Amino acid sequence: MTIKADILAALREGQRLTPLTMLIRFHTMAGCQRVNELRREGCPIQSRMIELEGGKRVAEYWMEQ
Repeated sequence: MTIKADILAALREGQRLTPLTMLIRFHTMAGCQRVNELRREGCPIQSRMIELEGGKRVAEYWMEQ
């Protein structure tokens, strides 16, 4: 499978992904670009900004079940 397909499978399973989780799980620093590609292809991926412990804000992606 491709990284994009792996990300889509994880989102379809109900997992929530951040850029860091995509780096760790899928070994890619382009996870956000893959998410945007999936959105352009019609996938209903939602996102919001979340705040981490150190105050850093990152995007979190998911799909409604």
